Amino acid sequence: MAKLTFPLLADGLRVDVVVGLDGATLTAQLKSGQPIPAPVTARGEIDTGSNITAVATAILRQLGVVPQYQSTTQTAAGQLAVDVYEVSVGVRNNADPAAAELVEPTLLVMELANPLPDLQVLIGLNFLLGCRFHVDGPGRWFSLEQ
Repeated sequence: MAKLTFPLLADGLRVDVVVGLDGATLTAQLKSGQPIPAPVTARGEIDTGSNITAVATAILRQLGVVPQYQSTTQTAAGQLAVDVYEVSVGVRNNADPAAAELVEPTLLVMELANPLPDLQVLIGLNFLLGCRFHVDGPGRWFSLEQ
């Protein structure tokens, strides 16, 4: 099993993220000889309060993905209409290049229409359900294992 361990920082559960085309789209484009957009590396944070992973609109546009459908999400400020996309999401630890990457090759994500300072991805429950997620508060670390 692949396991990543990160320091627990004062500003949250920060992780390095890679967002790319979903597995089926990637396979279809390879077979047809179409160009494949490079995956996008971004800064993310584990968001235990979100059921679905959210990705900055700019990243989704850079990949050229189209919305699968529109939905609404509940925020602290009220309901918000969002587009939902299908992409691949990987979590890695750039501080340890030898560490494995945890990947969900096909994941529904919602657009993060209002960018956050220094964050482009919020890792939600739909990604975490494929992992063991452990937080050691007194030890000041957290880990993801797939």
